[in-house]
Amino acid sequence: MKSVPKPSRAMVFSFIVVSLFQSAVAADTYFLSHGDSLDQWVGHEKYWSIKDGVIIGKSTDEVAVSTFLLTKQNFSDFRLTASARLVSGDTHSGLAFRGRVAPEHGDPFTYAGPLVMFNGNWGFYDLFGRKNLGVDCSKAVDLSKAGEWTNLEILAVSNRVRLAVNGVLVAEWIESEPNRSMEGPIGLQLASSSTPQEINFSNVVVESNPRDQLVTLIETAPNNLTVEEIAEGWHLLFDGKSTEGWRGYQKETFPEEGWEVVDGSIHKIAEAGGGDILTIDPYQDFDFRFEWKVAPGANSGVMYRVSESEERSYYTGPEYQVLDDDRHNDG
Repeated sequence: MKSVPKPSRAMVFSFIVVSLFQSAVAADTYFLSHGDSLDQWVGHEKYWSIKDGVIIGKSTDEVAVSTFLLTKQNFSDFRLTASARLVSGDTHSGLAFRGRVAPEHGDPFTYAGPLVMFNGNWGFYDLFGRKNLGVDCSKAVDLSKAGEWTNLEILAVSNRVRLAVNGVLVAEWIESEPNRSMEGPIGLQLASSSTPQEINFSNVVVESNPRDQLVTLIETAPNNLTVEEIAEGWHLLFDGKSTEGWRGYQKETFPEEGWEVVDGSIHKIAEAGGGDILTIDPYQDFDFRFEWKVAPGANSGVMYRVSESEERSYYTGPEYQVLDDDRHNDG
């Protein structure tokens, strides 16, 4: 795409990615840590309890084999959000999914399958299977502290699993073996340990068949992209500070007059010349997101797939008009 606004009396472009979130609770959303009931879970009663919406996993002696509090329901594609806190102990905890209960390994509530480990050790691990899955979760280390609540989001859609910690995307894992189980209960881990330990979970919510978008990411400042957006292929066309990446129509450089960068936007100065501007890089098939503002009576637009073969850019390609409909003749 070549994005070429026409001259205007006044125009503001702030190029940012806008995310829209549903406000209603989906019908297939499960609240798993409310009140003082564990009726949606199964596990060792001696290890697991709940008080005032906080699920407590606690051992006072050795746990020979990792044991889990397991949902009674199986999940395939899901979004899990929860807050977790390692109160005491010298090990980690974790969230297991898309596996199976594996009593043959020494505990009726242990689990065979993928596990997101957190706090003591961060990583993706296949318990009783492939073991370490080689996912770099080092970014999470500086985002959380033992003894403090950590906000987690796990989004599993098809063979892609993403982990966000305290509003930051820290890791992504692609299941490369299609014959592996893609469904199973979700489990909260009390890890095998020779010393006492306690782990807490709160605000545990699971949404089945979610939209494929992380919802806990901290909103980025204008003219910035999130890590997830970069991974999905978005390109920032305007950094909010300079005209880098832009040039004048039928010119090699950016116009010396007529345009300025003000308060994170590209601003067209009324009746100051300068002509149209366009991106240096060409685009063909694309999604384009932007915010705009026009002065009273102004007429502008976003041109795309222009060729620079004519005197005016709007003779060479389609235009998405941005103008004051009530006051301009083109409205």
